Amino acid sequence: LYQLRRGNLSQVLPVVSQALNDSDAEVRREAVAVASTGTTPEAVNVLLTALNDPDMNVRQASFQALMNQDAAARQQAIVGAASSAYTDLALAGLNNLRILTDKAAVPLVISSLGRQDPLVQDLAHEILYLTFQADLKSPAAAAAWWTAHQDLFDGNLSLKDPSTASQLATPQN
Repeated sequence: LYQLRRGNLSQVLPVVSQALNDSDAEVRREAVAVASTGTTPEAVNVLLTALNDPDMNVRQASFQALMNQDAAARQQAIVGAASSAYTDLALAGLNNLRILTDKAAVPLVISSLGRQDPLVQDLAHEILYLTFQADLKSPAAAAAWWTAHQDLFDGNLSLKDPSTASQLATPQN
């Protein structure tokens, strides 16, 4: 695999993709390293597949490689990571949403409040609190709050009318 880095990536991607099924995590990490040298949709797909690897180092290498891709690939990686069953990846994805500026990402953060891992729950709570100054700790309360208030925000999560800020108060939950 190391030698394949010097080859034509589009020709070697099938071998790289196969290497993701190897039982040795080091082989899978090297496959990610090779795939990370490309920016084609095929290379991105290999990296996205590696986000589901059982080895944390493979997942993290894939996530980092995807952060160096185009905006669409980065968004896919962040969404995939934030909704991952792996805590390390969920935290990495949510950390990339820490400065939340996309209205479409709010439901993903809200759903993270319901995760089993308290670290993921706490980070999701922190993101929502810092974004909206609303103490939203449960998925149900956060979803209800978001349903009631989402029309006050534009696509970049700025208040459409600053005078509506007083409507954002949340009951303690």
